Amino acid sequence: MPLLDMLTETALRVGLVDYFAPAGSRTGIDRTALAERLILCIFGYGTNLGLRAVAAGEHDHSEEDLRYVRSRYLTVDGARSLAAAIADATFAARRELVWGAGTGAVASDSTHFEAFDQNLFTQYHARYGGRGVLTRRGEHGRRAVL
Repeated sequence: MPLLDMLTETALRVGLVDYFAPAGSRTGIDRTALAERLILCIFGYGTNLGLRAVAAGEHDHSEEDLRYVRSRYLTVDGARSLAAAIADATFAARRELVWGAGTGAVASDSTHFEAFDQNLFTQYHARYGGRGVLTRRGEHGRRAVL
């Protein structure tokens, strides 16, 4: 599945446009066009292609359109709120029957991280100077505090 299709599906399910308010008081862009431009901007920066390369694709949005949306709508606070909404939607969709009720998770590189519940290391550890999570990584069960 292409990354752009996955980003588009995620944006549709979470409501991408709701997390990015315009920097000014007026907005003259249709919600559908705004969503498409935001997706293209996020894709361009997330893949390190840049807006110029993304604007050269087969769509109706120019590089100037993408730069306008980036400067007026794409903010750090909006991106953080969107990331939190995507994480919440992912956890809500997780099926306990398939994944179990544990606190284990799999990273994008298929590395297994498991947070042990009710462990002192998950709260505070003097050796590392603060909060951390004791993890088990890989086949050999090496442990590290993150």
